[in-house]
Amino acid sequence: DLFTSTAECRVLRCGHTMHRDCLRQLMEHQHWPAASSRCPLCYVSIGDSSAEWAQLDRDIAMTPMPTQYRGQKVGAMCHDCHHTGETALHFLGLKCSNAQ
Repeated sequence: DLFTSTAECRVLRCGHTMHRDCLRQLMEHQHWPAASSRCPLCYVSIGDSSAEWAQLDRDIAMTPMPTQYRGQKVGAMCHDCHHTGETALHFLGLKCSNAQ
């Protein structure tokens, strides 16, 4: 129990708290790369996501969408900056238009 435990806790940048050891296990055992650096409660990035965005850009460039879906935009809200807007539709993922 996080509230009665004497184990060391970490406050994530989203404000949620986790036991230090639980956070370490989360970071070590995630199999989906994008999930390894995100809060399991609200999905806000725990650290710098620039490498994930760069990898998504490379993956999308290598995987064109079917003709009927190319150029389509969809509405999305970013978990990190809470920006709501349109972004390119791709089945590999959606990238925040504010992402660096």
